Amino acid sequence: MLLHHKLVVVERRLAEHTQVVNKLAADLAVLTRHLGPGNPHAPRSWLAGQDPDLAVGHLEDLVGWLGLVYLRYPDTRLQPCWAWHPQVVEELLALRGAHREAYDPRKGSWIRAVDWHERLLPGVVRRVSTALSGCGLAEHLPDGEHHASPQVPLAGHSAAIARHYAHTHQPPTPTDQQLADAQHHQHHQHHQHHQHHQHL
Repeated sequence: MLLHHKLVVVERRLAEHTQVVNKLAADLAVLTRHLGPGNPHAPRSWLAGQDPDLAVGHLEDLVGWLGLVYLRYPDTRLQPCWAWHPQVVEELLALRGAHREAYDPRKGSWIRAVDWHERLLPGVVRRVSTALSGCGLAEHLPDGEHHASPQVPLAGHSAAIARHYAHTHQPPTPTDQQLADAQHHQHHQHHQHHQHHQHL
């Protein structure tokens, strides 16, 4: 009888402790959502971002930095439609983050600063110039060349390819439908490329 009573007490205390742990876990989850990650300067992808408030903060911060730093260098002109090119925003955010790190009072160094000027800046300037070449805001209207999102080739076949590879560790032999879809995609790409060069 005494053993049974002790067992009941232990079970009750265990249940109480479990409730406390669950409550702490829930409180921690709420705090984490409100406080965000520990490093406010950690890289955040513009292309994969989903938080509208963070996006506004990042873009406004970037706009300030573009005027203060980026546009002071040669060949860094931006077309008015630059913010309509997500990959350009991503490039510029990454460059801005690298600049922040290079000149950080605690972690920055002259080596990082020189690397930013010598290697990172020219690379981004080159890619941004290529991405914006011949583009204007009108190209982003519904009937414009840059309105549609990029299409991943044969994306609809990914599940079948993944299943085959998981079983065999070899890519599958292309089916007739996959070959037809690939040809259609290449034709569409060629047409877009041709239109782009007509605008240049």
